[in-house]
Amino acid sequence: MYRCLRKDCNHSQLIEYQECLRCVGGHRYSFLPDSRVPVFTDIGSYNSEFTNPESVEFNDNNVEWLFSAFRANEPDVRRNLLSRLHPKPGQRVLITAAGTGKDLPVITELLGGNGTIFAQDISPQMLIACHERIHRAYGLSDMNIELSVSDAMDLPFFDGFFDSAFHFGGLNFYSNIKKGIAEMNRVVKIGGRVVIADKGIAPWLLETDYGKMIVANNPLAASSIPLSLLPHSARDVNISWILGYYCYVIDFTTSESLPDLDLDRHHIGRRGGSMRTRYYGQLEGVNPKLKDRIYVEAERRGMSRVDFLEQILKSALDD
Repeated sequence: MYRCLRKDCNHSQLIEYQECLRCVGGHRYSFLPDSRVPVFTDIGSYNSEFTNPESVEFNDNNVEWLFSAFRANEPDVRRNLLSRLHPKPGQRVLITAAGTGKDLPVITELLGGNGTIFAQDISPQMLIACHERIHRAYGLSDMNIELSVSDAMDLPFFDGFFDSAFHFGGLNFYSNIKKGIAEMNRVVKIGGRVVIADKGIAPWLLETDYGKMIVANNPLAASSIPLSLLPHSARDVNISWILGYYCYVIDFTTSESLPDLDLDRHHIGRRGGSMRTRYYGQLEGVNPKLKDRIYVEAERRGMSRVDFLEQILKSALDD
C-alpha cells in the first residue's frame, strides 16, 4: 500500500513487519504507539498549532465555530464537497490533512460502506484522536480505513494509486502549495477526481465591510485562490465558494496531457500562418519600413504575410 519516500531505493514498496514498515533498501518507518498507523515524517521541528497537546481541542472548537458562524449544517456541507469526487462503491479514496476524521463517516456513506479510505495528516495528535473516533464516535470499525502520519507535499503512495483525492482546510499552511496539489494529482489515476477546499474569500467581497470583518477575524481568508498552481493537465475544472463565500472549492479531473490542439491549422487572412509558426517561427526584428513594404507586397500578390515571407526565405536559401 505504501512506497518508501527515499529516492535512493527508487521509492520501493514497503513491507509490513511487526514493529515497522521496511523497504528492500532497509529504510524503516515506525508506527504510532498502540496502533498500526505508520509515521513517515519527523514532526519534531514542525511548529504548528496542530501538533501540540491542545491541537485536537483547538481544531474541534474551530470547526464548531466555522459551521455555526456561517449557519451551515456540517454534514450537508461535507456531503456536498465529497460528492464532487463522484465516489462509487469499491473505490479507493485519499483524504489529505484529515485532522480528526470528520469527513470519514460521510465518504463511507457515499461509498456505500464498500471501499478503502486513506487519511493522512502531519499531526500525530490529530490522527490519534481520529483513530479513537473511528472505533467509537464514528462507528466505522468495519470500514477499510488506513491512517498515516505523513507530509501532504511528499505522499507515501505510488502514482495513480487512488480513484480520487480530497482536501478541506489546511492548504494555506503548506510551505509549497503547488507541490501539495501536484502530489494529490500524482497519486490519483488518470480520469480520477480531485477536490480542494480552503479559506479564501470571493474576490468581489474582499473590499466590502463583510469581507474586511472576515479577514480581520482570520487573515487566511485573504489567501489567493490557487488556480494558477493547478497541474497543467487538469480537466473539467470548476471553481465555487461555500460558507458565505468564505471558502473556495476547486474540483478537477486528472489527465496526462494538455488539451488536444491542431497546432498546424492555417489561418485564412492577411497574416496567415498557424499557431505553431506564429509561436516558434518568430524571427529577428527588421526595419519597420521594410516590414511595411513586405506587407504591401504580400497583399499585392494575394498572399498571406507568412506565406510570402516563407517564399522569400526559401528562395534566398536555395540561391
